[in-house]
Amino acid sequence: MGTDATKPPIRVVHVVPSLQVGGAQRGVLELVQLLEKDTRFRVQLCVLSSRNEFYSTTGLATAPRFLRFSGRLSDWGETARCIRQLRAILRETNAAILHTHLWMADVLGGVAAKGLPLKHVCHLRDMRPWMASPHLRDHCRRFIYKALLAGSQTTCIAVSEAVRTYTCESLGWATEKIRVILNGIDTEEFFPAARPERPEVVVGGAGRFIHEKGFEFLIQAVGRLYRQGVPVRLRIAGEGSSRPAYEQLASELNFADRLELVERVTDMPSFYRNLDVFVMPSLEAEGLPRGILEAMASGVATVATATAGAPEVIRDGVNGLLVPAADASSLALAIERLARDPDLRKRLGHEGRNRIVKDFTLDRVYNQVVDQYMKVLHD
Repeated sequence: MGTDATKPPIRVVHVVPSLQVGGAQRGVLELVQLLEKDTRFRVQLCVLSSRNEFYSTTGLATAPRFLRFSGRLSDWGETARCIRQLRAILRETNAAILHTHLWMADVLGGVAAKGLPLKHVCHLRDMRPWMASPHLRDHCRRFIYKALLAGSQTTCIAVSEAVRTYTCESLGWATEKIRVILNGIDTEEFFPAARPERPEVVVGGAGRFIHEKGFEFLIQAVGRLYRQGVPVRLRIAGEGSSRPAYEQLASELNFADRLELVERVTDMPSFYRNLDVFVMPSLEAEGLPRGILEAMASGVATVATATAGAPEVIRDGVNGLLVPAADASSLALAIERLARDPDLRKRLGHEGRNRIVKDFTLDRVYNQVVDQYMKVLHD
């Protein structure tokens, strides 16, 4: 990546609410890492919350700036302090572009950027229920969000067509305000490998242990298959508040010895390559789950609920299987179909890998984001 030596680098500040382990955070870090290698840019990552363990694995050349914000917008003093800090960083770095990720960063970044000579790129990564909620509080949130992101200073990127449609319908925006740049991953990091011969089918999932990820339905589905005599084992990589509930559910289903809840997985590519089937049972709020892309790139036969951006990646029966959300019976049938048919697993894994390599690479995402930067700077 080169540049005209006579031109100063473009200053870009990225803002994310936290560096907790998650797909959105990994996507932000990958984007910042590529910008650091591109001599056309100088980039600074700002994290609204405090430093955590995940920071030590980011591999960034420039240390992130942690603003120690608790996330309580109702605390006016703390919120104002965070906005002042962020505005000072924008001025200090002489930022030409503010690139925010997720709702909290969009709002605080939008306030901090008002009146400054920069462009604001808002990256829409999920489909939050409050966007469509009829409650008064959520009407107020939408009003604030629309007001802060109005005008020529701000443009938006969505990680899937589903996110763009949902956001535009919820906020009354024209679709032209939002550009779709589909999520992508490093297909050299996530690649297929021969799976060992074994008497059981290893089913896996990955994500935070929270209700919206739908893992309770996956546990119910795999537990049902085990009781029916299908030789299956379930591994879920992640962490979160629902772990005790998952363990209790597995115990009630007499499935506890077949369930592995694996925290702090440092080698996700190996995690995927050791699965026979990957399942993403999300209920809501997803934009375009990275887990689907990573598993498919790893050549793993993939099952996902037909929510948000999943149908934009998976063609049912061609490169994966789609099932209704919150439906343990449908999940069980899909997993059983794959468990009993190794040729189908192989075919879906092969076609899934081809799909990701063709349309969901990290290089494509980077080039399209840089193209967006250049467009907004020359508007």
